[in-house]
Amino acid sequence: MMRMIGGAERGRSCGESFSRRRTVGFPHVSSPRGYSGFLAQGDADTTIPPQVTARYMQLLCRSGSSVRMIVKPGIVHRLIAHDVATDAVNWISDRFKGLTAPSDCRSD
Repeated sequence: MMRMIGGAERGRSCGESFSRRRTVGFPHVSSPRGYSGFLAQGDADTTIPPQVTARYMQLLCRSGSSVRMIVKPGIVHRLIAHDVATDAVNWISDRFKGLTAPSDCRSD
């Protein structure tokens, strides 16, 4: 059992602790079918590492969801929302227009 101090494991940053706990899997996530989702990730994010978001996307894709994923180079966690705001608004607007959601899911 990990001993947690202030949200982080002893001797690790919060980002490192989060990454260690969240890369194992997503047992709490029910895989919705037919879900259209928008995910954004900065590749310099150490709060929620890119591989965590990538695994979540894979889970959604495998369940039959349509997922749009934007990865911004050099962007950290606190800046990603600002950097993808226009993309997110356009994606949401297209859903209200009844347009089919684009998907970055691969068929492997």
